[in-house]
Amino acid sequence: MAKVPLEKKRNVALVGHGTTGKTTLAEAILYLTGVITRMGSVEDGNTVSDFLPEEKERGNSISASILPLNYQGYQINLIDTPGFLDFVGEMVAALRVVDGAVIVLNGAHGVEPQAIRAWEYCEMFGLPRLLFINQLDRENADFSEVVAQCQEIFGSGVAPLFLPVKQGHELTGLVNLLEQKLIVTKDGKVEEGEPPAELADTIAALREKLIDSIVERDDELMEAYLEGEEPSVEKLREVLRQSTLKGELVPVVGGSAKQMVGTKSLLDLVVRYLPDPGFRQSVKGTKPGYPEEEVVRETKPDAPFAARVFKQLFDPALGEITFFRVYSGMVRSGDTVLNSFRDGQERIGSMMMLRGKERITTTEAEAGDIVATVKLKDTHIGDTLCDGSSPVVFPPIPFPSPLAFEKVATQSRDDLEKAAAGLHQLVGEDPTLKLEQNRETGELVIYGMGQLHLEVVRDRLKSRYGVEVTYERPEVNYRETLRSKVQGYGRHKKQTGGRGQFGDVYLELEPITKEEAQQLIDQPPSDEVKARNLHDLPWGGVLLFEDAIKGGVIPQKFIPAVEKGVLETMEQGVLARYPIMNLRARVYDGKYHPVDSSEIAFKLAANLAFKDAFFKDQPVLLEPIMKVRVIAPEEFTGDVMGDLNSRRGRVQGMEAIGGGQQAINALVPLAEMYGYINTLRSITQGRGYFEMEFSHYEELPGDLQQKIIAERERQRAEAS
Repeated sequence: MAKVPLEKKRNVALVGHGTTGKTTLAEAILYLTGVITRMGSVEDGNTVSDFLPEEKERGNSISASILPLNYQGYQINLIDTPGFLDFVGEMVAALRVVDGAVIVLNGAHGVEPQAIRAWEYCEMFGLPRLLFINQLDRENADFSEVVAQCQEIFGSGVAPLFLPVKQGHELTGLVNLLEQKLIVTKDGKVEEGEPPAELADTIAALREKLIDSIVERDDELMEAYLEGEEPSVEKLREVLRQSTLKGELVPVVGGSAKQMVGTKSLLDLVVRYLPDPGFRQSVKGTKPGYPEEEVVRETKPDAPFAARVFKQLFDPALGEITFFRVYSGMVRSGDTVLNSFRDGQERIGSMMMLRGKERITTTEAEAGDIVATVKLKDTHIGDTLCDGSSPVVFPPIPFPSPLAFEKVATQSRDDLEKAAAGLHQLVGEDPTLKLEQNRETGELVIYGMGQLHLEVVRDRLKSRYGVEVTYERPEVNYRETLRSKVQGYGRHKKQTGGRGQFGDVYLELEPITKEEAQQLIDQPPSDEVKARNLHDLPWGGVLLFEDAIKGGVIPQKFIPAVEKGVLETMEQGVLARYPIMNLRARVYDGKYHPVDSSEIAFKLAANLAFKDAFFKDQPVLLEPIMKVRVIAPEEFTGDVMGDLNSRRGRVQGMEAIGGGQQAINALVPLAEMYGYINTLRSITQGRGYFEMEFSHYEELPGDLQQKIIAERERQRAEAS
């Protein structure tokens, strides 16, 4: 591609809900600009964007696709993003590196959840945006109704610049309200003409409303307008552009990508109203190792080089391809740059721009460019690449937390190791995936955004690494604790000839919260307590260990062994072999033998004393409780709350968040959240989503405790 100045560049993401036709719109744009000579279709699996085998097989976008093109002297990097919630990470990463966005809506369905999320991310990143209402050729599509819905949800700044023209159900063209011209697409060519006479009154009313929304953004223009002066189209465009860049107005155009209606008008809006990469003039980061020290980079080619990595893609021939957006400066093939996030050097090899499967080789990239390179050693999504003599770290990309989880199972241990290696690679390519080796159960658990997301992971393991895996329900990490204060005794005595082993320990156990433990730590030990040690347990909760030995009945040198015995017993568990949490353990008496006593003897005696005390109480199992926030359309809230109640959830409250959407806050046991995303989407017709984070542990109901204890006993019996 020919080099163009910064002001002639546009980086734009196509975002929105699934089935709005984003990929078809991208295909229409490529056809209009002469990049392709024939439009492909999602149904036939021959579009430029959806080139991955799994995209062709499933008939929907899975990965964001960067589509460089030229239009009227402008260099545009169009990023077509997936619309399904399972692949929302691709949308977030794209929005983090572009300068503007086009939110695509379905003319028949209106504003859907992914469009709302896209809008929220645009707000978060301060991105100017346009709205394209697609598929207006459908029988039940209604442009005016969708615009009204957008204004209700997104605000009064939503401003339609065009009026769709229909004959019956057929979409024949658009009227440009500012210029009062009819735009018609015939055989892929755009022609202008006079608007239909029967629409004159409608056009006049809509144009007046549009002008009102524009002039009120400029005091001087408003004053002249109120005095009866008709503003020029050029002045209106100027104010509209400034208002769009500030996020005060959001231009709207409608059409049909499949019929090429509205495609050229949308491109005209992109180059006229969305910003160039130099619009912000600078980007901010921090000094490596000093997150409180701000570093500013000017967005121009002669500043020090700085770029953000936002995507990685595996290619069978090239290996891992790394995509990055250059914010400042210039980089050339062969340059050595700093990965400031990981404090490592990387050599930039061959560079290219990818348009689907097509590779466009380039030798340099400068501010505003989006390019890719291969064979970087240790660089991942979200990392900053920069000039080593002027380092900067850009803020991380705020990816959402995964919602679905599965245990990874294979036929053999060798296959499991191969699967783990492949999964680590896939997690590096997709930050919305998370891989965890459960330290308690040994299970390999994969977390993703939904069932489809995890199915794609499974397919990639098979196609790329030749290993087949199945998914199973993971175990829940329960915990154990006590209800009341108890005492126990343990003796370890062994005589086998020669020196024996002897240790006597008396323990007192008591349930305690971390706050109570901290209060005791802050107090000086009494005469009855020589020392207090607070342990933040790796599996959660605390142990407060107290040495209350008097008269040296257990020598001080053996007290650490008693403490170690308590800790090890808590880690192994007693009731159902789950770790024990939140206890105060007080060693208050015991005996020793001057010859036979040893550290191992007292550690084992402490273990016996702990178990003796533990079963004198009614020990309980604790289960992890999650803080869950469900976003769903208002009409489904009753069903959503009913389902949460059936999962032993406790609804904490509900709030309206605009656009007929409700946020439901609840506390739900983790054991009941397995597969929840699938149920939620079924209940809400695919329009609901949720967020989840750990809250606390609480006691498991008695009937479920007995069931879990019995299952653990069965597993131990089978293992032995």
